[in-house]
Amino acid sequence: MNFRLPRTSIYHALTALIFFALGNLACSEKETEDNAPKKPACGYHSDCDPQEVCFKGSCEISRLCVERTNCEGLDICANETCICPNEAKKCLPVCETDNDCPSDGHCIDGICEPYPISLDAPGYMGSGKGQLQVGIATVDLDIPVGVSMAGYAMRRGPTTPYRRSLGGSNAWLDRPDVRVIVFDDQEELLILLRVPIPWSTDFMLADTAYKVQQELGINVLENIVSSSPHSHSHPARFWHLVTDKYFGVFGYGEFSFEIFDRMTTSLAEAIILAMNDRQPAKFGYSSLDNFDEENLIYVDRRPENDNLTGTYPKDDRLFIMRVDDMNNQPRAILAHFGIHGTVFELDNPILSGDAGGGIEIEMTRGAGNKYKRPVTGFFIQGNAGDVSPAGTDKRHSAPERVQLIGQRSWDVIEPIFDQIETSADIDVSVVSQRVEITHTKLGYTAPEFYDASAQCQDSAPYFRYGAFQC
Repeated sequence: MNFRLPRTSIYHALTALIFFALGNLACSEKETEDNAPKKPACGYHSDCDPQEVCFKGSCEISRLCVERTNCEGLDICANETCICPNEAKKCLPVCETDNDCPSDGHCIDGICEPYPISLDAPGYMGSGKGQLQVGIATVDLDIPVGVSMAGYAMRRGPTTPYRRSLGGSNAWLDRPDVRVIVFDDQEELLILLRVPIPWSTDFMLADTAYKVQQELGINVLENIVSSSPHSHSHPARFWHLVTDKYFGVFGYGEFSFEIFDRMTTSLAEAIILAMNDRQPAKFGYSSLDNFDEENLIYVDRRPENDNLTGTYPKDDRLFIMRVDDMNNQPRAILAHFGIHGTVFELDNPILSGDAGGGIEIEMTRGAGNKYKRPVTGFFIQGNAGDVSPAGTDKRHSAPERVQLIGQRSWDVIEPIFDQIETSADIDVSVVSQRVEITHTKLGYTAPEFYDASAQCQDSAPYFRYGAFQC
């Protein structure tokens, strides 16, 4: 901003400056920390004057920029960690994770911003340890047929009004639904949310909790544990990472607020129904190691890494949970192990829970037929990164393989489920912890993720997205 002081103001300013200088002759040449000028505290760039930015909790002088190279030499931009976004045209030091921001904000594209919603209602307040109560609900996911599916880069598919950057869908094999089971010992509350998408996000859970808060008047964000089956044929366009830059072509589609809003409304509805369904219940569990030694259900995905220290061919552990009513009749069955959802391939236009969906369907059907009553099945995804679905030995089509994997899983699960003893004397607790995954935390130095020719002005050369950044 350009402005001009009147001459009298200049005279008074110079006079004050002279007296200030003379007065400081008697002082120590080096000011102590106690009498050094205090820098304004801040949490966001907007807390500072226009020529300043927020850096490590205080307002610091920045400079205007046209491109990122204009930021070289600034103390706040050491190691080239400033960006020059088009909107600001000012050198901005970057955040890497939400932990770099105030507690009421998050790190979006390298800039700390306040949360767009306020979860200011009180959390769950129990009356004191008592009888275990469990609520269960299932709600169809409100998404349009035609939506893109996540999981495969450059995915082919039909052109529809609900696709962008990836091909769309034209049908579903098993309709995506939200499944929720609430555990409440009247002192602590656990909401286990099975979300029919490839992965869950903080943004999605926060918006879901906000919608629950509007209906129930409590903040349940810290009570939610989410699990996504990681099907590569589940709906996309829910992830707000790097919006409007065609980055979604790498496997998750461009962000659509309509799709996102419809999804979180379904998630909130399922949680509310499960909360209202709470009733006295019993709980029990069992586990089995090496439950698929013949590789009939899943196989090692990357045998090339088996000789590395601490690795093994596949994680072959099965964990089964059972929920009964007070008459020892089953209400829910939960299976937890790892299996990738890649039976359907990149040219598949059909929405499906894939392998995890087949397991869930066959558990629900098998337990319902066995006990002559509705039993809700939950597939809770496990350590699936290095595990691929099997079922190729019968030369079945993809839909038949999904069912075969489900049937084979139920054959193993059924006898274990029958033997589980349940109890109403169960303690419920939830531990929430954020794990940072950054270059520094993983032990890398800046040059190892550095590209001097990177032209993205809103991303430092080695920052955040690695090889994907440009």
